[in-house]
Amino acid sequence: MKKYIEKQLSEILGRLYGSGQIEVMPSIEVSKPEPTFGDYSTNIALRLSKILKTSPKIVAQSFISELKSLDTHGDFLDITEEGGFINFKLSKTNLLKNMQAVLEHGQSYGSSLSGDSKKVLVEYFQPNVAKPLHLGHISNAVVGDALFSQAHLHAEYGGVFCVHAKDAGNEREREEGNRHRREYLHDLVLA
Repeated sequence: MKKYIEKQLSEILGRLYGSGQIEVMPSIEVSKPEPTFGDYSTNIALRLSKILKTSPKIVAQSFISELKSLDTHGDFLDITEEGGFINFKLSKTNLLKNMQAVLEHGQSYGSSLSGDSKKVLVEYFQPNVAKPLHLGHISNAVVGDALFSQAHLHAEYGGVFCVHAKDAGNEREREEGNRHRREYLHDLVLA
């Protein structure tokens, strides 16, 4: 739904850009607000009010009117303005349509073929060799292994994992180099 809202907002912004009312297309941010405000929210009216030199409330009302006319499928129960933010409440029809899609697709719901024949590198469990291991390292190992397993389960991804064991890393190498430089300078001063 977030992508759908972004697409609707982009369409309206495209018309503003095409008519010369704005010179640059601002980035679109759609987020999840506090539940009392709705299901989704955007601050596009606040951002555009500076460019259009008008109040965010007027910009929001203009967007809301266009968004309501674009909502031909009844996806939104309500689209409102609050403090310059445009808030979206999803309709029951939309929620039921999404539930039906979840039931139809089962475990494959939400998966995509965007990774078709691409490999995913999952890098995890990288303890600092200069410090002792602790429970946080186990957590990283479990999460990394779960991500790798998920990448392997989906046939469209080839998973490759990488665990760095006994890798001192650049930080340790820099410390060693600096120590040698300090010893060299110390020897020069004493000579």
